[in-house]
Amino acid sequence: FKTSIRAICPNVYKLIKSRKEFNVYKSNKFRKKSNVDHEIEYQLIAGEN
Repeated sequence: FKTSIRAICPNVYKLIKSRKEFNVYKSNKFRKKSNVDHEIEYQLIAGEN
């Protein structure tokens, strides 16, 4: 889980220490982005959970 976040977005890894925090980040950040890159990041991270 943590390794996948570090590999995909290092800055996110620093902020997230648990799956609960990841869910908060996911709802607060990714849903506000319409950017395709962020959608891909979200899918990749979610797939590793």
